[in-house]
Amino acid sequence: MKNYLLDCELQEKIWEKLIQLRACALLINEVTNPHSDNRNDNVNTCSWMIADELNIILEQLENLPAEGESKNDE
Repeated sequence: MKNYLLDCELQEKIWEKLIQLRACALLINEVTNPHSDNRNDNVNTCSWMIADELNIILEQLENLPAEGESKNDE
């Protein structure tokens, strides 16, 4: 697997997009929740799954080693 270095600008753009996608998933979840007039359990479940996966990706990005660090440096 190749290792890629992201410059700060690109990293910020990726973070921004992931956060926007998570916000969209949470909005969909809110609109389709079981107590809503727009209740849709399938969409609601899918939006939770998407939001959870985006949270995992954001966590993984946050835990990437900085330039010059290795995974074992702690």
